[in-house]
Amino acid sequence: MKKLILLSTAFLFCFQIASAQVNIGTWKLKNAGISMGTDRDMIKNLDYDYMVSTGRNVDKSLFANQSFLPQDLYGGVCENPHFRAFATFEVPKLKGFDLNLAIVSNKNRLDGVYYHSTERDGSYLSFESMNDELAVEGTLQKSIKFLRIFRLTGGLGTNLGYSYGGQLKVYGATKQVVDNNMDRSFNAIVNGDLAVPTTTHQDDIYECYDLRDGIHQRVFLQGGFAIIVLKKLDIGFDYRYGVGYRALFGSDIVRTEMFSGGLTTKWNF
Repeated sequence: MKKLILLSTAFLFCFQIASAQVNIGTWKLKNAGISMGTDRDMIKNLDYDYMVSTGRNVDKSLFANQSFLPQDLYGGVCENPHFRAFATFEVPKLKGFDLNLAIVSNKNRLDGVYYHSTERDGSYLSFESMNDELAVEGTLQKSIKFLRIFRLTGGLGTNLGYSYGGQLKVYGATKQVVDNNMDRSFNAIVNGDLAVPTTTHQDDIYECYDLRDGIHQRVFLQGGFAIIVLKKLDIGFDYRYGVGYRALFGSDIVRTEMFSGGLTTKWNF
C-alpha cells in the first residue's frame, strides 16, 4: 500500500512538472526532446592527399609515389550517427516563430576513401578516419498544426562543432609487376630459349595515426513531420540539408555538404 501511494505521488509530481509552464525571462519554453539518426557530412573532392594531411606526424614519403588516378577511386564513405538533445523557446518579438537550441553529439564518425589500381598490378589502398564531434546548434523555425494530430515544422539553422579523439588508418598493398624477360639477350630469343615468367613484388601497408582535432560548421534548412499523441507528445521525423566547412588544425579547410535525418520525440509544455 505504501509503495502504491509513493508511486502515485511520484507520478503526479512528474505530471505536474511536465504540465507546468517554464519561462526564462520573456522566453517561454515550448517543448524539449531528443533526436537520434544519421548524418552524411560529405567532403567536397575527398581524396587520399587530403586524408593524409589530416593525420598527425604522417610519414608522407610512404604515399608520395602512389600513382592512383581519379578513375582508381572505387568507393567512399561518410557515416555520422548523431544524438541531439534540444529545447524550443517561443521568440517574444517574432510571433509564430520559435528558437530551437540543441547540443549534438556525433560518435564514431567515419570518413573513408578506397583506391584500386586500374592497371594490371592490382595495387589498392584504403584511408579511414574516425573521431567524435560535439556541437551546439540553433534553429529559427515555424510549425503548423493541422487535423489536430499532425504537425509540420520548417526552419533555418546553423551549428558549430569541435572534433577530437580521432584516428587515421591506412592499409593496403602496392604491387609491382617485374618483366624478367627484359634482360634476355637477342641470341637467347633467336635460339628459342624459354621465356622467364614475370614476377609480382608486393609491399603491404598498415599505418595508424592520431587524427587532427578541428572545427566544423554548417548552415542548413530543416523540415519535419510529427504525430501528436495526447496533445503533449510529438513523435516524428526531422531532415536537414546544409553546406559548411571542416577545418582540422594543420590541414586544409574543405567544403562539406550535409544530409541529416533522424527520429524525434518531444514533450510540449
